[in-house]
Amino acid sequence: MYLHNTRLFEKSPQDIVKEGTFKKVLWSLASEKGISIPNTGVPFVFVGKKVWACHQGPDRDKKDKEKKSKKREELNKAVNTDHNFSKQGRKRNLIQAAKKVDCPAEVHMKGL
Repeated sequence: MYLHNTRLFEKSPQDIVKEGTFKKVLWSLASEKGISIPNTGVPFVFVGKKVWACHQGPDRDKKDKEKKSKKREELNKAVNTDHNFSKQGRKRNLIQAAKKVDCPAEVHMKGL
């Protein structure tokens, strides 16, 4: 599941150099998390980053789902029907509330 990226990540390095939107030219990159790039004598420009997370990770829409269910309950209480055939009155029997199991897996990609 795609989470977010920086705006320059989708552009080609040639376009970024032409526009001059990069901040600085790097010769090496030391990182505690991820890959460190040693000084090889070749300069590079840090373009941006992208982050992907597991689709079974934390439920990021939990508040929206709660609001939606409260709204649905209020609507069902407001509708006074004398039969069980209305769409608003029907409810599916869900065995599992969500497929989310709080998987911590994430992929961080840096563009050079």
